[in-house]
This record gives sequence, structure tokens and C-alpha cells, in this order.
Amino acid sequence: MTTRRQIDELLRPYRQRKDLHVRGHEIYLVPIHHVTRGLRIYRTGEADRFDIALFVGLSFDPALGSPRAVSQVFRYENWLARWTEPNLQQHFERIIREYVLPSLRPLNLATFAIEQDPPRQGPELPLEDAFELVHMKALLHTARGDFKAAAASLEVLTEIPRGHRVMEPVLSALLDHLRPLILANDRTAVAAMLHDWEADSIGRWELSAHHERTPFPLELQPQP
Repeated sequence: MTTRRQIDELLRPYRQRKDLHVRGHEIYLVPIHHVTRGLRIYRTGEADRFDIALFVGLSFDPALGSPRAVSQVFRYENWLARWTEPNLQQHFERIIREYVLPSLRPLNLATFAIEQDPPRQGPELPLEDAFELVHMKALLHTARGDFKAAAASLEVLTEIPRGHRVMEPVLSALLDHLRPLILANDRTAVAAMLHDWEADSIGRWELSAHHERTPFPLELQPQP
């Protein structure tokens, strides 16, 4: 069975790096600017094996309980990682260096694909289409300053019955608080709300020391 000690030893070389933050089974790319990006080591049903999963999340999602909104296991070069592999540490570090970090570093609010976006030039990025749920699209459109698309996504959310214990926190935040500001085209108030949500989420996830407050794309656009 994969143990905490094994994972700690595997991730030890990354603890001194200023561009990474190791916490438990996870490595985060830091500083965090609106998007959490990282990897997590997962146990498997085989005692000798573990999996590497990449994850992303929107740091300003007001109802997200974890920084890992979307997570997916990747097997690079069809490698099945085994603790008994003689050169495990070297192999793991090469996979991280050649595949994982180059895949995660380019991901930001601009690179995530939404259906209205024109095709992005360049190589395909893992998890670039991660935010497919309607409420995630609404947040992404809002942060980018596309209030028309955000309003359309929010309109879809109005069709969901209220009061469900899982969805109600999401619907309350987006429909009761964000939507009126979107419909009023109050970009200043929307930006302030996103920053407040981000500060709250980052604090709940205990990642404040690794977050840098930066403008959202909507704040950098010319005001109408």
C-alpha cells in the first residue's frame, strides 16, 4: 500500500523550489493567479503502484470546496509508476520536468477553451477544456469580461430548481449576487466581487501565502 512516507520522500526534492509548493500528496504551481494548477499522487488498488493526476481550479469559484475542481490521471509514455522500480525517483523527476510542468505552466484564464472561443494556436494542453460545467463557464466568461456570454450561462442556471444542498451555494452566489451586477454591466462591482471570492477561497484552502492578487482580464479591458 502506498504510504505517506513514500510520497513524502518522492516529493522531497520539490520542497525547496520557489515556483512550487508541496502540501501532503500535492504539488502546486505558485504563485497562484486566478487558477490553481498542480499534481496529486493517488493510491491505486495495487500496493506497489501509484498514479499521477493533474488538477486545475478557478481560485475565485465561491462554492468550490477544494482547489482541485477538475482532476485527471495521466500516464506519460504509458508508464505505470511502481514503488519498487529501481530508478523511480529519477524517472518521476523526468516525467515532472518533461511533461507535467510544461503542461501546467501555460494554463491560465485565457488558455481554457470555451465553446465560443476561436481555435487556439499551438499544441493541445491537457485540461484546457476542463471547465465545461455551466457555472464554471459563467465564472470564466465573467473573469474574461465577456458579460454577454456570462449572462447566457447564468440564464441556463436559472432553470435549476433551488434549494438542493449541493447546488444551492453555487446558485445563490451566481444568481442572487453576481447576475444582477452582470445584467447591470457594473464591471467595477463584478471585479470587486471576484476578488472577494478569490480571497475567501484561497484562505479556506490555506494557500494565502502562495497567492498574488492580480487584475482579472475584465479589469484590463477598456471601459465602455
